[in-house]
Amino acid sequence: KKEGVAAGLATVLAYYRISDNTPEFQRFFRLAGSFGSTLGEFAQYLRENSFSPAAEPPGEAVTLMTLHAAKGVEFPVVFLSGLEEGILPLQPREQLSRSAFNAHIEEERRLFYVGLTRAGHRLYLSWSTAEHRNGRPGSGRPSRFISEIDPALLTTPTPARRKRTKKYKQLSLFSLP
Repeated sequence: KKEGVAAGLATVLAYYRISDNTPEFQRFFRLAGSFGSTLGEFAQYLRENSFSPAAEPPGEAVTLMTLHAAKGVEFPVVFLSGLEEGILPLQPREQLSRSAFNAHIEEERRLFYVGLTRAGHRLYLSWSTAEHRNGRPGSGRPSRFISEIDPALLTTPTPARRKRTKKYKQLSLFSLP
């Protein structure tokens, strides 16, 4: 049966003049071959299971995902929020040895980099300066990873100022005699 899929894919490749050496084709071929069915059955499977935000054509939608789930996906605009010490990098629950802590920080740095590189055109980084954790007020400190970014690559957005127009006069609830 794998030969049926291979023959079908060879026909599609020839028709569309696609090289079978591209990484995308190799991945697709492995996926198709894992079904062990005909190309038609594989196409039917793709039709029935292609409804996902990552597979949708670009539209007016927001996709909320973890950094782990973002690997291999790119978006025109990415918002990375919660970039505070204790969140990213995540504060380990138990005491770690120096080498284990350093390995933990490196893994968190790698995840941060994954998030940065998901942005195709624009990236927004945000963190809180005042936070509450476990019901107690705290002080949010920006993630150490932000300071590792070349400042020339960062801009601080200026808040848009709205022009206030006074359309109505505020009336007093109490009138003076």
